[in-house]
Amino acid sequence: MSIADEIREYVWVAIIKPARRRKEHTITVTAGEIADGMWLRSPSGHKEPRNVCQALNGDLFAELASVKVTLQGSPDSTATRLVFQIL
Repeated sequence: MSIADEIREYVWVAIIKPARRRKEHTITVTAGEIADGMWLRSPSGHKEPRNVCQALNGDLFAELASVKVTLQGSPDSTATRLVFQIL
């Protein structure tokens, strides 16, 4: 399984599914929160927000999870907000 697949699976299980159960319509998390939850770090120990943003900001995750994904900020920043609108 690739890192991107692991990120998508983590977000599906830890964020999207619980939000659906709570009947939420919009969820906002930061790339840093996802990286922390998964312990995603570069070899130098820095968080990996770009991997998170690349894995989630595309049609594949949107279709698999039935969500609309909007990025707010730079894909290189842990503060980048990912807004998931549940369809």
